[in-house]
Amino acid sequence: MSAEQDAMQISREEHGIRRAKEKWYGAPFASSMHRYIVKKGLLSAHGARVLDGELLIPYVREAGGPVVTVQMISETGEKRFQPDAPTRGLYCVPDDGKRYAETTGHMWICEGWATGCSVHEATGDPVIVAGSAENLYPVAKKILRSYPQWEIAVAADNDGWRDGGNAGLTAALDVFERLGIPFSMPVFNEGEQLSDWNDFASSRGLDETRRELLRRLR
Repeated sequence: MSAEQDAMQISREEHGIRRAKEKWYGAPFASSMHRYIVKKGLLSAHGARVLDGELLIPYVREAGGPVVTVQMISETGEKRFQPDAPTRGLYCVPDDGKRYAETTGHMWICEGWATGCSVHEATGDPVIVAGSAENLYPVAKKILRSYPQWEIAVAADNDGWRDGGNAGLTAALDVFERLGIPFSMPVFNEGEQLSDWNDFASSRGLDETRRELLRRLR
């Protein structure tokens, strides 16, 4: 990539970041009655905001830091990130980016925002949302370095019923093999087209979700 192309890429990213910040800081907090939140069975909006009917989920470089990009989730669950803004290595912390530097215990990393909210509701533990299977390793590497005092684990997706392989398990195994971070993956009955810990919490309840998260940790 030439210097000119580098400069154009940086300019596009800066524009994307500005647009993300404008959307985030200009939007009101979402209600727990937002259609997507109700559909996912969540207890609250966990710090999300809303713009033109879509949830805004903030992604940052470090917990408590400024918003770098936003993920937009429609009422029916369609998801997209702010065009041109970076995503690699960025993450969301449900409940408005609390800082966790001074405490210890379990800290979970997962793919999706609703999954992270369900894990947080079930355990009370801090959760880091990577936003995608592809971003799980970059985020896990950063979190492991930033929070060495925490017992970090991946709350993995189980995409075994989908065509094209199990992306959630593949991503969790990659993190385990490269960083030594254990993972816990939900198991569903045959015929259930369910994938993640939000699906598990919605169908089995938060108490059973907490028990299974810890029981299947490996």
